[in-house]
This record gives sequence, structure tokens and C-alpha cells, in this order.
Amino acid sequence: MPLQKLPSLPPETLPDQSTTAKSYYRKLVKYAYHQTREHDKVELTASTIVAVGAAFIGGFTSGSVLSGIVAAAVTFVAMLIVIFGVQLAFAPRALYQAKEGEIAVLKAERDKLEEMLQPKFEILYGEAYPFTEDTGEYKFHRIGLKNIGNSTVHGVAVKMDGFTSGRTYNSLPLRAMNVPPHTRFSIDPGATAYIDVVKTTLDAKQLVMLSLSIFETRQTIVYEGSYHLTFRATASDSRSCERKAILDVDSYGRVFIKPDDDQSVQKVGSTPSS
Repeated sequence: MPLQKLPSLPPETLPDQSTTAKSYYRKLVKYAYHQTREHDKVELTASTIVAVGAAFIGGFTSGSVLSGIVAAAVTFVAMLIVIFGVQLAFAPRALYQAKEGEIAVLKAERDKLEEMLQPKFEILYGEAYPFTEDTGEYKFHRIGLKNIGNSTVHGVAVKMDGFTSGRTYNSLPLRAMNVPPHTRFSIDPGATAYIDVVKTTLDAKQLVMLSLSIFETRQTIVYEGSYHLTFRATASDSRSCERKAILDVDSYGRVFIKPDDDQSVQKVGSTPSS
């Protein structure tokens, strides 16, 4: 059985250089035409040429008005042609400068976007003040949120997910130290904001009574063990940062917040928060 001949593919077509050149020349002409119309001296120059031309020609034609008008019109058109020619001569440079300006704007937008996409948060843990603070009535437990970027981060908010003790808390807003609840804040480059995670106290039986920091009256008993949770920091001009952690309660009723070593990879979100 004879093999069927496959249809041949059409030859590759290269960009038509003549078409590209024509498009470029059209842009030059369009620019020169626009500049000629917008030229702030065209009307003044044309009026002057008309007056001078009419007077000059009229004077030499013994008062022939028609000859003066014709000469003035010719002079006017000639002047427009000269202006158009000058603008056309400068058009390549003007178009080049305009293109350079567009490129500069695009580069600035790209740099701004790259800056926004860079991770700017680092979550810190510790046991000394201000990570922990004993007021006598309560003991506050905090994490640190450090700005590792080169610019101030605005509209920062921190939430906690996945904490389970009697019930599971998700998207629970946390409060920055000395900042009113539900208030977004800013962090300067290299600075650290401390975030209230929980506050604890011991009841009569020395059991740990835990309150989520922005809910002053809600308390729950937490027993010895490890409680998994996730911190999520967002900002209006930076990518979000998410990190898993563990809240440990030991046999003495002491509370520690530390990174989840098994899942300690810091994840960076794809878009700034709204």
C-alpha cells in the first residue's frame, strides 16, 4: 500500500520590512501634522505673512487686490509647509524620547511591583520581654513581626488560624502591642512589631486559663500539651506571610509559643491584601 504524501507546511513568513517602515513613516507624518496644528506660533506667523505679503504684492501691482490675496495665500501655505517640514525633521528624535519615557514609566511600575512581591515579614519568637509580659493579673504571650524589607509596610494586620481548644478559631484578628483592637498599623524597615497572641492566668487549681487577647472576657482552660496554629500577616503594599507555630503548655502551667519545626517553611502569598 503506497504511503500517502503529507501536505507540506506553509513557509514561515517573516515580518515585512516594508510594512514596518511604512508604519514608522506614518507615525512621523502624524506627529509632524499634529505638531504643526498645535504649533503656538502658526496662526501669528501666518497672519503676519498674509498681511506683509498682501501689502507687498498689492503695492507692486498698483492696487490689484486679487493678486495680493493670491500671493498672501501662497505665502501662508508655504509657511505651513516649512513648519511641517521642520516638525517632520525633528519627529524621529521626538518619537524616540516619547518611547524612552514610556519605557521609564514601565520600568518604574515593574520595580514597584517587584518591591511589592518581595517578602517583607519575618516572624520572631522569644521568651523575654516583650515576647512575654507579666502584669501580675495576666501574662501576655507575643510573637514579633519584623519588617525585613527596604521600605515601610503599611496597613499591617495579623490573624491566627487553626487554634483549637474547645472550639477552633480561624481568621481571628490579633492585636499589636499597645495598639487598639482591629487597628491596622505600619512597620518601618528593620523595626519589629509585637503581636499579642494570648494572655493567661492560673485558676484556683493552677490550671491555665487562656484568653485570646482581643476578647477580654472570653477564657478557656488549656491543659498540658501542644496546640497547633497558624499566623498570617498581611499588608496593603506587601505580600502576605504565613507561618505555622505551636503553643506549648507544660506541666507547670507555663506557656510557650514556638515555630512548628516540622512545618516551619515560611509561605509568601501571591497578592497584597485589600
